[in-house]
Formats: sequence, structure tokens, C-alpha cells
Amino acid sequence: MESFDGNIWHPVFWKRISYVFFTLWDLTILLVIFQLSFSNIFSLNLWTFMAVIKIIFVISELFLEIINKEKLVMMHIASANGNESKIIIY
Repeated sequence: MESFDGNIWHPVFWKRISYVFFTLWDLTILLVIFQLSFSNIFSLNLWTFMAVIKIIFVISELFLEIINKEKLVMMHIASANGNESKIIIY
């Protein structure tokens, strides 16, 4: 796909790349949190960690809404964040 003026800006391409980047970034963070939930430090400071994780999830969702204006595209990330916070408690 070559534009007429040699510009590399293609909105669909950049939207797809940002979607893949944010998905991989979120999966990495969720994996780190999931592994942390099995540690003794997490069990000793459960409520502190839960409050910090909830704040991080809310901030990340707000950031994604600012960056990507389409809520439907990023809904799976918000869903994964909500499911992760429920899984690590139990």
C-alpha cells in the first residue's frame, strides 16, 4: 500500500498496530500481576495490592479511551482487566 505522496501515514495500519501493541502490553502486565498473586508478599498485603491494581486498571482504561476513540475495539482489554482482578482474589 503506497500513498501518492510517499507518506507512511495510513490510519487503518496505525490503528491496527496500536491495537496489537496495547493488547500485548496489557497481556504482559496481566501476566506479571497473575504471577505476583502467588507470592507471599501479595498475600501479606492483599488489600493494598488490590487497591493499587484497581487504580492501575482504571487509569489504563482511561488512557486507552483517550488514545483510541473506539470503545468497541478496546473492550476486550477492559474485560480482561476485570476478569484478572476477580481471578487473583480467589
